Amino acid sequence: TELKNFESYKDYLTEEEIKKLKSLPYKEYLKSEHWKTIREYKLIDVGHRCQICNSPNKLAVHHRCYNSLGEEFNNMHDLTVLCYKCHSRVHGKNRY
Repeated sequence: TELKNFESYKDYLTEEEIKKLKSLPYKEYLKSEHWKTIREYKLIDVGHRCQICNSPNKLAVHHRCYNSLGEEFNNMHDLTVLCYKCHSRVHGKNRY
């Protein structure tokens, strides 16, 4: 049901809206309703688990690259769900 709603969401976005999303500073982009929708879809898609260690705790949805901002629905494999520890490792930080 929630995944079906995402399919209709993809068709709802206009080119103008995508352009506006792409122009946002990254920190603002992460606060957008669009990103919240994409993020939730990805979390549901992978069962709310880290795709490296399978942890269900402190999850982030990580962009492998930033070329698809605003258009992640066309490139969902660019997104990886990571727990805090794995996300820190990906970014080369030992924050845990």
